[in-house]
Amino acid sequence: MKKIIIYLLLGIIPLQVISQSKRDDVVKTISNSAGTSMAYKFQHQEYTSPPTGYVPFYVNHVGRHGSRVHTSETLFPDLASIFKDADNDNLLTEKGKEVKQKIDEINGYMYKRYGDLSSIGAEEQKGIAKRMFNNYPEIFNDEKCVIDAKSTLVPRCILSMSYFCLEMKEMNPSISIDMESSDYNNYYLNFYSKEYRDYYEEGPWRDIRDSFTDKILSTDRFISSLFKSSVPARLGDKKNFMTNFWSAVIILEASGINISLYDVFTEDEIFALWQIQNLNQYLRKGPSGINNNIAITIAKPMLKNFIETSQAAIEKKDISANLRFAHAEGIIPFAALLGIKEASITEPDPQKVYEVWNDYKVAPMGANIQWIFYKNSEGEIIVKILHNEREVHIPVKTNMAPYYKWKDIVAYYIKLI
Repeated sequence: MKKIIIYLLLGIIPLQVISQSKRDDVVKTISNSAGTSMAYKFQHQEYTSPPTGYVPFYVNHVGRHGSRVHTSETLFPDLASIFKDADNDNLLTEKGKEVKQKIDEINGYMYKRYGDLSSIGAEEQKGIAKRMFNNYPEIFNDEKCVIDAKSTLVPRCILSMSYFCLEMKEMNPSISIDMESSDYNNYYLNFYSKEYRDYYEEGPWRDIRDSFTDKILSTDRFISSLFKSSVPARLGDKKNFMTNFWSAVIILEASGINISLYDVFTEDEIFALWQIQNLNQYLRKGPSGINNNIAITIAKPMLKNFIETSQAAIEKKDISANLRFAHAEGIIPFAALLGIKEASITEPDPQKVYEVWNDYKVAPMGANIQWIFYKNSEGEIIVKILHNEREVHIPVKTNMAPYYKWKDIVAYYIKLI
C-alpha cells in the first residue's frame, strides 16, 4: 500500500510543480500575463557555435510587427462611457473612481491611434535588427549585402519593416535593401482559407472557450470593487465586461502608456484571465487539434515560401536575407507547423493547455522566427532555427543540434506542404 501511495505521489507532484511554476511565471512576472499583447522581452543568449569550418551566409526571417496600441476602436470609448454613466449615477466605489480617472486618460491617448505601432514597437524592431547584424557580421557587414523585405499592407507592419531595415542600413550604409508592401504577398504573409474563416466564425472552439471561462472565472469580487450595490445597465454581461477590461489592461505597456491597472485584480483573477486568453489564442491559431488542426494549415504557404526563397538564395547566391513582417496570426501557426516544441504540443483538455503552451512565449509583440544558414568549403549547408532569438529544436534528425542539414530540413518539411 505504501508503495502505491509513493508511486501516485511521484506522478502527482511533478504536475503540481508545473502548475505552480506556470502560475508564478504569470502572476509574479506580471508582464507575462499580457500574452500576445506583451512587449517583446529579449534575454541575452549564449549561442551554440557551429561545427568547425561552417560560416553563416544567409538568413530567412519572419517577424511579427512590434508593440502596438489596441486595435479596437470601441474598447476604450465603451469603457470610458460605462464608468462615466456609473459616476453620474453615483455607482462607483472609491476604487471605481480611481479607475475612471485612469480610463479617461488612457482613452484620450488611444483616440485615433488604434492599432498603431508604438515607440516601444519601433525600438523592438531596431533591437532585433541590431542583434541580427552583430550576430552575423559575415552576412551583414559586407558591401555586397542584399536584403529583400516584405510586409503586409497594415501600417504597423510597414513601419516595423522600415525601422528594422533602417537600423541595418545605419550599421552598414553599403547594404542594398528592397522593401515592398503589397497585397500580392498576402497569400503567404496573411493567408486565410475559406475553411479557416468558417472555423474562426463558427467553429467549436468558441463553445470550448466559453465553457472554460464559465468554469474558472468569478466576477463578484471584481465587480463589487468598482461598483456599489448595482451596476450600470450598459455594463451588460459581467464576464464579458471583465474580460474586455482585462484586454484593455494588458495592452498598456506595449502601447507605451505609463499607467497600470493590474491592481484592480487579485492574483487568482490574473491567473484565470490569462488562462482564458491563452486558451483563446491556442484554439484560434495554435495546435489544438480541432478540425484536423485547421489553424496550423494556414501556415503552409509560409513554409513553402521559406523553402523556395531559401533554395533560390542558395542557388543564385544573390541575396543575403529575406525578411517578412506580419502578424501573430502568421507566427503562431508557423511555429506550430515547424514543430517547435513549446509551440506545437496538442493538448485536448482546456484546463491543461497552459501547462504545454504559453502565448507570451510563442508570440509576444515582435515575435520572430529566423533560419540561419551556414556552409563549409565543400558547399555543405546546415541550418539553425531561432524562435524569438532563442535556439530551438525541430523534429528533424541531427547529430549536431541545434544545427540541421539543409537537405534533411527540406525532406521533412516538404511533406507538410
